[in-house]
Amino acid sequence: MSDIATARTILDRYNEAILTKSAATLASVYADDAVHELPFMHGAPPMRGRQEVLERYAAGWAATNAKVKDIRNIVLHPVADGETFIVEEEIGVTNMDTGVDFVAATVLVMRIAGGKIAHIRDYTDNLTIAQGLGRIPSLAG
Repeated sequence: MSDIATARTILDRYNEAILTKSAATLASVYADDAVHELPFMHGAPPMRGRQEVLERYAAGWAATNAKVKDIRNIVLHPVADGETFIVEEEIGVTNMDTGVDFVAATVLVMRIAGGKIAHIRDYTDNLTIAQGLGRIPSLAG
């Protein structure tokens, strides 16, 4: 059983890690056997365990010249089971290679157990991120 204060503390550390690109800080909020799923990142297998979260985020952040400027419009919704929380937020990013700013929406479904993230489904708008980083053209007509 978790509570809203614990969930808020974990979310604050999670977002701090995103802002500073600290894979170690990010991994510290995960349980040893946590699962991080990325349903909107086609073909990406789930991350299994704290160590894999650390390694994949470190590699991903090293491979891009994006800077997260801010995380805003954060809303934390508790679910009746007491362990699950739905997070809505927007991530403001700058592509440091082009100077292009963009905002990606995200919804996280987090299950917290023992004061750590046990499971997360990360519904980040990866199309906006890919476009903002110049990896795909705009899909807008």
